[in-house]
Order: sequence, then structure tokens, then C-alpha cells
Amino acid sequence: MGVSAEVLAAYFVFYAINGFFQHSNCDLRLGPLNYIVSGPELHRWHHSEFARESDTNFGNNLIIWDLMFGTRFLPADRSVGRLGLVNRSYPTGFIRQMKTPFVPGLDKR
Repeated sequence: MGVSAEVLAAYFVFYAINGFFQHSNCDLRLGPLNYIVSGPELHRWHHSEFARESDTNFGNNLIIWDLMFGTRFLPADRSVGRLGLVNRSYPTGFIRQMKTPFVPGLDKR
């Protein structure tokens, strides 16, 4: 790929740390940085129980793609509610999860 092992290793370390940061349960308000960085405050909305809220904030490191495509979501007047899937009996096994796009209504109550 033309990238040294050290650069690739540093990337994956940053990627993992950023993932832990996004999924941490810290109440961190990034203010104007929410237009640049995809931190816990923005990413929490991505895990909302409601599809209209969870189908947002897809940026893994930077939120610029969400700004460009109109999927950034951070309402100023409220906090995210319950997190997780609407269907609490969603399949947990790998093979069954790979089949879920073909199961109608699985994302409903």
C-alpha cells in the first residue's frame, strides 16, 4: 500500500482510541468543536432508539461528511433519550445479523 508499518500502526491506535472516546459515557460538551470532531455528544445521537435520530452523525473521526450531506444532528433544546435498538430481541449471532437486511420489519417493535 505504500505506507510504513509504523504509520499503519499509529492509525489503528488512533482509530481505537477515538472509538473508545466516542462510545464513552462521559458528559463532554465540545461546543464549536462539534462542527469538526465526532465526539461522544454527537455520536450518542447516532445510537438513539429512534431511527430519525439514529440515522445521523455517521462521521467516524470528523463530522465534515455529515455537514456536507445534511446528516449532522445535535438539537440544542434537548438531550438524547433512550439508546439502543427498538427491537430488543434483535439477533445477536453473526450469521443471523448478516441476514437481518432481508428480514422485513425487524427494525420495528
